[in-house]
Amino acid sequence: WFLTRAARALPMAVPADAQQPVSVTHCEDVASLLGSVVGKEDAAADQIFNCGANKLCSYDDVCIAAAKALGKEALVAALPPDTKSSFPFRPNAEGFAVSVRKALDVLEWEGAKHNVLDDIAADGFYTKDFLALGLDQGDLDTSKDQLELCENLEQDYGARGVHV
Repeated sequence: WFLTRAARALPMAVPADAQQPVSVTHCEDVASLLGSVVGKEDAAADQIFNCGANKLCSYDDVCIAAAKALGKEALVAALPPDTKSSFPFRPNAEGFAVSVRKALDVLEWEGAKHNVLDDIAADGFYTKDFLALGLDQGDLDTSKDQLELCENLEQDYGARGVHV
């Protein structure tokens, strides 16, 4: 979602001010956390653990990283919280993040090996794969982006932020 919009110099409509924390977790890190239970079944018994990354960032950070990776300007637009749109995460003002401190302590999980901001950088695997697959090309349906609800779009970006 972030790279597809950044590649086309399109605004990225995110909930609220885009500063809320988000835990974008690589599947290898999820598997590592789940695997950390092995050999510690007694400690994990009857416990509930959050599954996520221990490295948080903001939606704004992800938007900027995606744009920078592709040599573009990040057009970050403020979407009213709880607006249903194409945005891929919960559209609330609080963000989408969990604490994995309990897994780090109880299961002695080593923590996430991946960092979304590194993975999405110009030399990161995610961006390399995105470009290799040609996902930066072609038309993109933005009809569900709800850009008309973003009050800061024209104010912050002028004509650069207005796309039809």
